[in-house]
Amino acid sequence: MFLQSPAAPARTLNLTPLNPRLFLLVGILLSAFSGRAQLTANFTSDVTQGCSPILVKFSDQSTGNPTAWIWDFGNGSTSTLQNPSATYFATGTYTVTLTVTNNNGSNSNSVTKTAYITVLTEPEPNFVADRTEGCAPVLVSFTDQSVTPGSTSITNWQWDFGDGQTATGPNPQHAYRQPGSFSVTLTVSNNAGCKKLYTRPNYINVNPGVVPRFTFTDPGVCRAPATVPFTNTSFGPGTISYAWSFGDGGTSGAESPAYTFNTNGSYRVVLTVSSSLGCTDSMAADVLIGKVNTDLTVPAQLCPKTNVTFMNNSDPRPVSSRWTFSNGIVDTLPNATAYFATPGTYTVRLVNSYETCVDSVEKTFTVGTGPVLGFTVSDSARCQPSLNVNFSNTSTGATSYTWLFGDGGTDTQPNTAHNYGAYGVYDVALIGTDASGCSDTLRRPGLIRIERPRISFPGLPHGGCIPDTVSFKADVQTSGTVTSWLWDFGAGGPGSTLDSTSYIYTQQGTYNVTLTVTTSEGCTET
Repeated sequence: MFLQSPAAPARTLNLTPLNPRLFLLVGILLSAFSGRAQLTANFTSDVTQGCSPILVKFSDQSTGNPTAWIWDFGNGSTSTLQNPSATYFATGTYTVTLTVTNNNGSNSNSVTKTAYITVLTEPEPNFVADRTEGCAPVLVSFTDQSVTPGSTSITNWQWDFGDGQTATGPNPQHAYRQPGSFSVTLTVSNNAGCKKLYTRPNYINVNPGVVPRFTFTDPGVCRAPATVPFTNTSFGPGTISYAWSFGDGGTSGAESPAYTFNTNGSYRVVLTVSSSLGCTDSMAADVLIGKVNTDLTVPAQLCPKTNVTFMNNSDPRPVSSRWTFSNGIVDTLPNATAYFATPGTYTVRLVNSYETCVDSVEKTFTVGTGPVLGFTVSDSARCQPSLNVNFSNTSTGATSYTWLFGDGGTDTQPNTAHNYGAYGVYDVALIGTDASGCSDTLRRPGLIRIERPRISFPGLPHGGCIPDTVSFKADVQTSGTVTSWLWDFGAGGPGSTLDSTSYIYTQQGTYNVTLTVTTSEGCTET
């Protein structure tokens, strides 16, 4: 029988049956064979893909208890560590091979992983600026010139302008407001997830700029001509020069000029300041000459016998105002209210006091005639209901009417009739409106009277000694005339039918006197 170990030379034994030493030798050989396990190379890594430079940590996963390792990373570098690291710089794919051996090198095994590591394409950032030097504040436009190889594209831009400000996007603008030298950094990323930054040291150089400043004094007049003094407080490095433009064609090179504006208006005054270092800047301000606008609004509708309001439209708002009307009305409120009793032509003058001057405006206006109202009635008094009255309109100039009859009744017809069905005294009013909207009202108080005759006895009660001759005269108020009188003196004697009479009382006593009258309207009252 022949037994051969994979790592030991062949040996020949002559065995005789039932030899105990044969069994011992076979056991030893089997034990040695089983102690040599199969050797198998394998490995893993923490990453297999990334952007250059990529650091890859490899981990040995071999079995069979290897005691030596040889790594080939495919990038020209090797290692004999069990768990090495390798850095890949160039874009591409890399094949990695691991060879492991046992303690005495008599047994080995290898594993190769093709295209195991992939190094992705890295962009190349670059940029330029439209200017790299200027005077503060200076506006700089940046243009991205980055590229990325292959089919990748740039998807993100991060700018650091060196003055604490940042931006995104391919072509930003940035204003440097302080002098100094500034490094600019651009970081770009592509759609493969790779990014790279690029810095231009001290790329933007900003010189101290000039600062234009000026003030001016309000001339304090309401009308041109006006001389305005300008005070120049501009500053900056180097030798400074000045150029003034006053908005009306006038110019000056003086530091702090005084300029005369000959016409009312708003003028854009521009001061341009330049330095010997090449820095220039400008400031502008508006100067208003004749800055007040005194104006008033006459109401569109002016009717007689009506309060109307005149509006003060002046700008700026005056400190105080005084209104004078040609009919003698004076008002000192901001807006005036006036009353015109009759139509005609009037004038109004408005005088405004502002903080620095006084200005005025005068206008002429016409108060329309308005409607002239009148009416007559067919009857106005009755001693008993009902009374039917015809109203005849004699108005001129009106286009619409409203009648108020005093008992709650109304009408809008030019001529109308109305029935009064109860005792009372009624005021009648007629309202007329003309085509321009002017209205007037004619009121006739107590025009309609429906009253019973009222009788009173002046001089009574009366006292005296018999024989006593007493004179009687009644005061009768009636809408018609008294057509009959009938006196009863209360003494049993004959009466009287006269409107005034007398009677001789011969007996002592107290007497009731009665008068009954009849009117032309057929009313009787006692």
